[in-house]
Amino acid sequence: MKDLYQQYPNPSQSSAKILFFSGGSALAEFSYALKHFAPNSTHIITTFDSGGCSAQLRRVFNMPAVGDIRNRLLALADDRDSEVAHLKKILGLRFARQANPAQLKQDFFKMAAPQHPVYAMLSTENRILLANYIAYFIDQIPSEFDLRNASFGNICITSGYLQTNKQLQPTINIFSRLLKLRGNILPSLDGYYDLIAEMAGGSVIHGQHNLTGKEVAPLNEKIYNIYLADAASGSITHSFNAAHHILQAIEQADLICFPPGSFYSSIIANLLPSGIGKAVANARCNKVYIPNLSEDPEQIGLRLPDCVATLLNYLRRDCGEQTHSNDLLNFVLLDKDHMLNMSNERLTQVESQGVQLLNYPLISESSIPYYDPIRLAQRLISLATNQ
Repeated sequence: MKDLYQQYPNPSQSSAKILFFSGGSALAEFSYALKHFAPNSTHIITTFDSGGCSAQLRRVFNMPAVGDIRNRLLALADDRDSEVAHLKKILGLRFARQANPAQLKQDFFKMAAPQHPVYAMLSTENRILLANYIAYFIDQIPSEFDLRNASFGNICITSGYLQTNKQLQPTINIFSRLLKLRGNILPSLDGYYDLIAEMAGGSVIHGQHNLTGKEVAPLNEKIYNIYLADAASGSITHSFNAAHHILQAIEQADLICFPPGSFYSSIIANLLPSGIGKAVANARCNKVYIPNLSEDPEQIGLRLPDCVATLLNYLRRDCGEQTHSNDLLNFVLLDKDHMLNMSNERLTQVESQGVQLLNYPLISESSIPYYDPIRLAQRLISLATNQ
């Protein structure tokens, strides 16, 4: 996708407000393509990532995870602008995993000076801004803080979060302006929560990173239920409300999309805050689910009809069991020629739930085994503009 601007120097742009419930890196490349064609998309991002660089930041500052937010900020940045391109490169830096901790800390402390060579290609204003973020962060971290494998972008966002009285959205707005974002990013919840999964066999798994199969062994049994707990106390959180501006964005969308990604920790987790299901039901637009093409460790024991049923179930927990399917999900968008184990019987089971199947060539020779980002973007724009 690096030469996308060369392929489409003047792409036809849509003002369609496409809203995604997502998280993780699954939509990064797609978002890079989408911003060329629909620069007004909205991305509701989960904040429960408990692994990687986010884990230490969450634990030290009792804060939501920011790694997935950083990832989407960089994907949606308008890097046609040279200043944004340089800023994006710096925010994408990650410190070496095998570095000497003491030496790394010394090198990091030097980055609190605007004259540091890493900022050389930035404007004076942005040099000072990033250096100040680092200086403030240094003042906040405990002496044992481990910078190995830490993301520079995560550190800057964390510093901004701490300086705005621990509010994530104002910090996202600052970086959105800096990166001239072609889209909007909303954190699903601004709080320190852990994702908890009850398994079919009765066991309970704490932490998003223990579900995805990336940092620990993949699950060997089906997920029965997920919910959130207060990460500081461990107490189960029964009631937490989605922010008003999130509900408003959902109800004003031209298309609501449940995209590919980790099924429970990225998609379903976004539906847990109170008010989300009602807002989806109230939105007068098409709603579409795009299934994963490859095996997702979180979908063990689930086929496409089960995923659709699960999606509807979590939405109805908020808006009521009697809510009609057409108010919650209209379409499943797929490329049947590339779907694993997709029998006619399973497709019929999807349609029996009141959801229409849309079959299009969404995968190209150059994108196999993934969706072609441009084909998918253009199809979603069509669904958003043809109500």
